Amino acid sequence: MPASASNERDEFGPATKRELAARVGYRCSKPGCERETVGPSDDLQQGFTHTGDAAHITAAARGGPRWDSTLTRDARRSAENGIWLCLVHARLVDANRSQHTVDLLREWKRRAEHRAARRQELATVSDARFITHQLTLAWHEGGDDSAVKQAIQDFFDDVASGEVMRDADRQWSAALVYELARNARQHEGVRRMTLASYERSIELRYASSSRYGLDRLLGETSGRGGFDAVRDLEEVTEGRVHVVDRLDGATSRFILTAPALGVADHPCAIDLSSSSREALLEFVRETSCAVVHVHGDRFASLSDNYDTVACVKALLEGGHRVVVHAGHGPVAQHLRGKIITAVGSDAPVTVVQHELG
Repeated sequence: MPASASNERDEFGPATKRELAARVGYRCSKPGCERETVGPSDDLQQGFTHTGDAAHITAAARGGPRWDSTLTRDARRSAENGIWLCLVHARLVDANRSQHTVDLLREWKRRAEHRAARRQELATVSDARFITHQLTLAWHEGGDDSAVKQAIQDFFDDVASGEVMRDADRQWSAALVYELARNARQHEGVRRMTLASYERSIELRYASSSRYGLDRLLGETSGRGGFDAVRDLEEVTEGRVHVVDRLDGATSRFILTAPALGVADHPCAIDLSSSSREALLEFVRETSCAVVHVHGDRFASLSDNYDTVACVKALLEGGHRVVVHAGHGPVAQHLRGKIITAVGSDAPVTVVQHELG
């Protein structure tokens, strides 16, 4: 990373640099990049070339990005304080230091090492969760919208949405967030808002004085980009992404959720592992969702499967289509067979197998 005003820098040693690079398979640790940083060279004597950098998470010298005065010199130049990045992103994380926090970079590093372990088949469970992070979006009077557009696109990359969403779903979701932010500026005069990610959702929130939610947006007779973004979300993503809105006091919140990740803030999903029988019956009775996502315990038993089948039958009787999220393996196959036996192979039920968190 670039030198600071101080000449005394706590640089990494050669062994530490090799360790940082090797632990991520010599790939950039930034989600969505993962560029190879080592390759052959016909001109260099050693026969290979590096295009990566052992970057400091907290600065190597006072005055640098994310400086932490509490660290000792040994801690500052240890592998724990480093992250392996391509040359492009090693510079960008310092140029945009407020956007790239210590916590964000540490999570990038952890995820990159986990991906490397999966490539070696040393880890079996996917890291399919968003990275927890937040960013302030600022609209400037008479300014160019392109900065906000770029900030939203970068945010989706930074929080590892590519590990959670299909590329087309990610692109549409980012476009939807931009349209919602643009509506807040145009219809409510909002100039600053927060874009935040949690493990299972992405949220746009802002102080709202004249409530402009999804109902009003979809009620526009001359709706444009935002209208299209919300109306077509279900079709474009084939139900893999949903958006809901909430008004908490004077704060408007628009929440994007991916049903495969779980039920957080998702009005059309139920978690059988944490819902009482009374809560389940109330959900089945009250929900108006055309498609309901049913989540079980990742360590479901054969007995648990009978409870899931009962839930599916109740939802089908209510006229709903059902997507059941199950783990991999023979217990999930048992569940699939019991559902077919109970409701028939032509019933509108889909069993999706994936890593459940």
